[in-house]
Amino acid sequence: MIQVLQEVTEWKNAEIRNGIYYVNDQTQLVAYKSASGNYKEFIKPIKGFSKSRRKFVVIDEIAEEGDDKIIYVTGSNGAKYSIIDGKCSCAGFKFRKKCKHIKGID
Repeated sequence: MIQVLQEVTEWKNAEIRNGIYYVNDQTQLVAYKSASGNYKEFIKPIKGFSKSRRKFVVIDEIAEEGDDKIIYVTGSNGAKYSIIDGKCSCAGFKFRKKCKHIKGID
């Protein structure tokens, strides 16, 4: 699953413009679209993409090749998560390997 993230960070320097980031499940940057519309897809995903000190909103999720069965659920706080092959995209599942979203679809 690739998350499409729109950066919404408010920068003090008005010259910095936010772009759109395409990030895979391993938090690797696979593509970028600048605010001016230039799109760049990376041959090898860039490791270590960090969201620290910046703000993002998820504007889309794209299934990668080989994603056969994807289930989308909405959490109690309104966040949207995807469940692929019994793995949820929520933070709880990443840390504990179980979550209420998986239990809800069984």
